[in-house]
Amino acid sequence: MLIKNESRVVRVWWVYVFPNVFIIDSIRIHKSIMLMRKHLSTYLFIFLGLVMSSLTFADEIASKHHICIACHTHNAKSIFPGPQLGGLPSDYIYQQLENFKLGLRGGDAETEMMKNVVLGLTERQAKGLSEWASELEVVPVFDIDKATDTVGFKVYEAKCQDCHNSFIGRFMTDSPRLDGLDSGYILKQIALFKSGSRTVAEPSKHQAKMISVIKSLTDEEFLSLTTFIKQAGQ
Repeated sequence: MLIKNESRVVRVWWVYVFPNVFIIDSIRIHKSIMLMRKHLSTYLFIFLGLVMSSLTFADEIASKHHICIACHTHNAKSIFPGPQLGGLPSDYIYQQLENFKLGLRGGDAETEMMKNVVLGLTERQAKGLSEWASELEVVPVFDIDKATDTVGFKVYEAKCQDCHNSFIGRFMTDSPRLDGLDSGYILKQIALFKSGSRTVAEPSKHQAKMISVIKSLTDEEFLSLTTFIKQAGQ
């Protein structure tokens, strides 16, 4: 009797319920497919828009490369040859662009020219150029091993080496590496720091320390350090 009733239930479900369930599920599946098609076209449109925007921005940045390369390469033939930028952290380069914009990098003709260039950049362009410039090839032009016999090397060891001459030091303090920087450029920058003509908008504790260390050098230490820098850059 139980088996007969169960068979009847099965037949009822199969004849009356299943078709309705199938129809309802078919409708749901159809609606889901239509909704997916609708969203897919939207997502595809957004994706293509992002790709085109990225390509346009890349072209925009590439069109400005020559402005940087004209001055910031090894042996650049420019009225104001600047430092090589390859190997410098992109964040550091971007911060310097901001400092130029705010007039915190000195006030000579070279600085004013750089300031005018930076004022023509949007924040996004400045960051894009900073990332690109940090990946440029760099030719070593500063070698401390050439000047280890100078008195100034002792000053360098005590005041500069920990932050500028080791990967960990540069990583922890965001200090620029010196091997790609011309000795004349380095000498100019420490002179600007010592005179207070070069500063930072919002200095980190390490940048504040750098400024403090340079200003605390005695005349004798400063002279010894400059002699060391000149010899290391020959």
